[in-house]
Order: sequence, then C-alpha cells, then structure tokens
Amino acid sequence: MDGSKIKTQQRDIALNNFMAIMTQMQAYVQNVANGDVEKILSSGFEVRNPNTKPVKLAAPDKLTIVALSSAVTLKWKANPKSKMNVIKMSPTGLPASWDLAGEATKSSITISELTPGTTYFFKIAHVNAAGIGEWSEVISCIPNF
Repeated sequence: MDGSKIKTQQRDIALNNFMAIMTQMQAYVQNVANGDVEKILSSGFEVRNPNTKPVKLAAPDKLTIVALSSAVTLKWKANPKSKMNVIKMSPTGLPASWDLAGEATKSSITISELTPGTTYFFKIAHVNAAGIGEWSEVISCIPNF
C-alpha cells in the first residue's frame, strides 16, 4: 500500500499465481475423483454439472463506503457464487492507475494505512472458477484525520 510500482506488480503476480494454482488444483481433483462426488466434496471443491462451464460473475452492487481514521470500510452485496472478492484502489480513478488493495472472502473489507484528506477510488469484482468477474461501479472516499 506504499504506492511502489514493484510492490504493486508483486501483488498482481501473486494473485495471478494463486488463480493458476487453483485452476491446476481443480483439474487435479477432477482427474483423481473421476466423477466421484464424495471425493470431489471431500477436497473442498463443489460439484458442478459436467456440461456446464463456469461463467464470470456480474459486478458487485449495493456498494457503500465509510470513512474512518486513516482507513475506509467497503461493503457490497454478497454473491453466493463468489469464492473471493478482489478490491482495487486508485488515486485518480483513471484506467492505468488501479492497484490491488486487497482480497476478501466476505462482503466487506477495511483498507487501512491511508493518508487522511486524500481521495481514493475503489472498485470490486467477484471471483469464481471462471476468473475475475465484472468490475463494480467506481466509488470514492476521503479518509478522516
């Protein structure tokens, strides 16, 4: 969160590596289980219809943001099909300026260590087996002193 391009790239690389590992794990479980529902469920994965492909999820909605002292809390409507949520932050809101701010398995997150009096822009996406879904509307907030 220090604004360093290297740290931002490291976070983005880590997220991409995580998604690749999850895809490999899903393929491994599917191969080893060979359609055995009990084996698939015991691995922690869900069983899906083999004829259905996962689809990217729609953008989160009903976003709210609350300013705190040097932090903000973001909340959104939960999606039961989402396994994780990705939160990006920008100092300008422009397309090239988004950095990973955090990941959450619940429908809220507090982003801390922000500079009071500075405007921050945020957007959120649900993640499932199909990958990162649509991005939410952009919301902004100025942390309190």
